[in-house]
Amino acid sequence: MIVDKLKNADLYLCLGEKMRRAFKFLRDNDLNKLNEGKHSIDGDDLYILVLRYDSTPVDNGKWEAHRKYIDIQYIVDGKEKVGYANIEEMKIVQDYDESNDILFVEGEGSFIDIDKGMFAVFTPNDAHMPGIMISAPQKVKKVVVKVRIKNTNLSSFTDNSIG
Repeated sequence: MIVDKLKNADLYLCLGEKMRRAFKFLRDNDLNKLNEGKHSIDGDDLYILVLRYDSTPVDNGKWEAHRKYIDIQYIVDGKEKVGYANIEEMKIVQDYDESNDILFVEGEGSFIDIDKGMFAVFTPNDAHMPGIMISAPQKVKKVVVKVRIKNTNLSSFTDNSIG
């Protein structure tokens, strides 16, 4: 997991061409004007999901992970807690859904506050629980950039996997 402010995105451009394009999209577009839903940058290899929701108590949260995509979760407006745990330390509670690239797990993790202008990067090694309220529910607008990886063998996760 990586957590930082978008103004520091240049530090992560070494992660591959798709990651460069993802951060460029986040920096170069007025994300406040994007409508909710899915928007393609490069077909299924690189796209965004624009979400609006109210943050929720941790008891309502779910741990999730992905196998085909890296998530860059960027807070456009609002703030939330995001949970993180290494996938190897979690227990699968629902079989992997390949069509939606999601696996639900349970276990213990750590939480960090993510505020407007910040992003979190989650690889397939990272179980995460997004959308958790900090002290009270609040409205959040988030852009999730989905970056498809070429090789889903986690033991060989490298720059060449991201392309």
